[in-house]
Amino acid sequence: GKLIGGATVGDGDGGDSTTFLPLTLFQQVTPLPKTLEYLFLISDQAATCTTASGTTYSLTGSATNEVYKYYTSSNIAAGTVLSCDAPITALGDDSSTDEEHQIILGPVWAYGLSTTTTVSTTTTSTSTTSTTTTTTSTSTSTTTTSTSTSYHHNHDFDHYEHEHDDDYHNSDDLNDHNKPITALGDDSSTDEEHQIILGPVWAYGLSTTTTVSTTTTSTSTTSTTTTTTSTSTSTTTTSSSTSTSTSTTTTSTTSTTTTTTSTTTSTSSTTTTTTTTTSTTTTTSMSTSTTATTTTTQEGRSMVNMWSSSSTNTFVGYNGTVTNIGTQAIGTIVRDSAPFYIVGDNGGTLTEWQSTAMAGTVFVHSPYRNGPQMYRMYALEAATVSVYKNGVLEATQNVAAYSYETITGAYTSYVMSFNSTGSILLASWCTDSADYNPIPPASQTIYGSCSTLSAVYAYDYGETVSVTQSCSDGTTATLSAGSRATISTFGSQYTGKACKWTAPAGKLIGGATVGDGDGGDSTTFLPLTLFQQVTPLPKTLEYLFLISDQAATCSTASGTTYSLTGSATNGVYKYYTSSNIAAGTVLSCDAPITALGDDTSTNEEYQIILGPVWAYGISTTTTVTTTTTSTITTTTTSTTSAVSVSYSFLFGGESVSSVPGAILDTGHSYGDYKTSQGYTYGWLCDGSPMSSSQETSQISGVRAPPRSTYGLNHFDRENVCKSGSTYLPVTWKLDVPAGSYQVSVLFPESYKSQCSVMGTNAGCGSSSCTYSSTVTVGNDGFYIGGFGHDSGLCHSVGLVIISGEELDADFNGTGPVAPALQIALI
Repeated sequence: GKLIGGATVGDGDGGDSTTFLPLTLFQQVTPLPKTLEYLFLISDQAATCTTASGTTYSLTGSATNEVYKYYTSSNIAAGTVLSCDAPITALGDDSSTDEEHQIILGPVWAYGLSTTTTVSTTTTSTSTTSTTTTTTSTSTSTTTTSTSTSYHHNHDFDHYEHEHDDDYHNSDDLNDHNKPITALGDDSSTDEEHQIILGPVWAYGLSTTTTVSTTTTSTSTTSTTTTTTSTSTSTTTTSSSTSTSTSTTTTSTTSTTTTTTSTTTSTSSTTTTTTTTTSTTTTTSMSTSTTATTTTTQEGRSMVNMWSSSSTNTFVGYNGTVTNIGTQAIGTIVRDSAPFYIVGDNGGTLTEWQSTAMAGTVFVHSPYRNGPQMYRMYALEAATVSVYKNGVLEATQNVAAYSYETITGAYTSYVMSFNSTGSILLASWCTDSADYNPIPPASQTIYGSCSTLSAVYAYDYGETVSVTQSCSDGTTATLSAGSRATISTFGSQYTGKACKWTAPAGKLIGGATVGDGDGGDSTTFLPLTLFQQVTPLPKTLEYLFLISDQAATCSTASGTTYSLTGSATNGVYKYYTSSNIAAGTVLSCDAPITALGDDTSTNEEYQIILGPVWAYGISTTTTVTTTTTSTITTTTTSTTSAVSVSYSFLFGGESVSSVPGAILDTGHSYGDYKTSQGYTYGWLCDGSPMSSSQETSQISGVRAPPRSTYGLNHFDRENVCKSGSTYLPVTWKLDVPAGSYQVSVLFPESYKSQCSVMGTNAGCGSSSCTYSSTVTVGNDGFYIGGFGHDSGLCHSVGLVIISGEELDADFNGTGPVAPALQIALI
């Protein structure tokens, strides 16, 4: 929540200075206006930059600290353009003046760089018919050109001075560049040099032309007692930032005389399809078989070593490989693009590493036994943590970003509440090495099971909080969790039922269970947001317990399946086995689950908590065969025009691999930016585009990944959108056409009261909250809402996905509305 700046002066010659920059002002394309006597590049990645002559500059540095650099003292000529495979910032010393300067463009990214993807598809169709032969061949080729314009603020320049002595009193010669540039010069009246830094203005008022060519060849053949097999192969798609070309060839055999005219326009994420069909058809006995295979791949997670101090840290990967990665310092972070898990050891006690998916700002926990206890707080950003013991302030702890602090006290049976100003991970452990717990953020609904003894407790200590217990065996009960509600055993070693506990709207709870009958460990109750579909097991288990809100089925590479059963009414399902399950087993489930078990070597129970990794790398194959026997003669003429929309927006200022092609919203006012298809998006205060000060507040709230995974932006971080002491509504809007859309909106952390989607309360509890639904959009576009940071209402947004297909508003004919597109849920 704190903001900083910085600068450096004095490079040893000249008399200039450079400033320190945020990542949001890094770029991938850097043109050099002056010959440099040295060049210095900085990035958060191991970037490589190239020039037109083929020279490469590779940045090296620290993967742990995520800081890389490149330096050369060789002269680099003016006019050199660096094209980098990751964002960088650049500075150097002008060889003629010995003045250092920075080249700051902002997120121009890979302007004009092309990416080519080739996909080959083979389709075989066989049909046998007996009738009179008629052959009709139609070939159509359509080329569509679209023009898009991107807008930012208007800036009027009355005067520029060229780097030579000629004065320019007209900006026309300088503002018509169609590629990114940066500029600096010396004021003729004061001899003061200055930089002209605009940042991501992109191509203001410039037009980009995209040409899409579609060629379709259709052959219709019928013959007497003839079997025809036709094969269409090799579809190649080439995509570029400036031009896209798609070709498709289809051959079919049928007993239908059909005249079809089709035009397809496909640009980025919007598709317009117009089809006019007149047909007279007689069909008798048709059999079709279609097989569709889809593969979904999502990111893995980062894991943090919270308490493991021994030389045994067992890593298990997505492929089931189990490896001891040896001694790792407390606070070590391990990242992987595929799901993985690590369980460590501290004095013979299993100490699970903690997924960053468990980060949050509000937590509640109550130790059952074996005091005194310790709580460790690991900060993903600088944070001040207030710790309450039965509602009374116990401690205030400042934690620097990517470091940890620990408090110790006699906390047995007390309700311990934690409120943090920044995103943290929290874990608890007893000083006698019992009951190690990774603690999830407090939530409205939590899932678990009572092994021997359990407790459920409210974050708001002392208030009346009535909690409903709903279980897999169909039973229900009511608990009073205003202080600490205890629960008796469901069965030792987790042989009993699974349950969920639900608090009233706006209330947050936590829970845990201790004592499975051997060992000396504990597990915590989890919200659905921390369930996963891929679960690798790092240790051999003497039993396995799975919980879900759905009748999930999990399978292993060997073909073993585990089917969860329970109560559809209560929405709680479980699976239990007391058979040993080997380390390296990977469970792939068709719905999110959570898993726990008992290590055979230590008799310590532990949980495998990855969070929403979902179905990483899992393929789903569906085969549908339909046979219809009928004789139908129809004559139909219809015309349909539809607009298809599919967008993803990220709000942390940086791209993430798990949401490819997402648009980066960096907090600018509504009207500043448009999508490539002309849909305006951005931020409003009380229904109007933000003023300059309001926009500055909104931009200051951007937080880069991995904070709450995808990055986020606060609703009005500096509390500028107000009328006196009243917080006014803050809105993010996308001006899509009216219609029905499937949407998914992630409100990632902290307080979420009154988070809204299309004016409707999203119903969020605590921790991460994803609102997924089909919404009706009117003439006002799609919008989400919150309030200023200090209001204590809706805190932030991290991800918006919207997808749908609607009638074109400019079309005057008639026809059916196309079905909504399926959304990819993150």
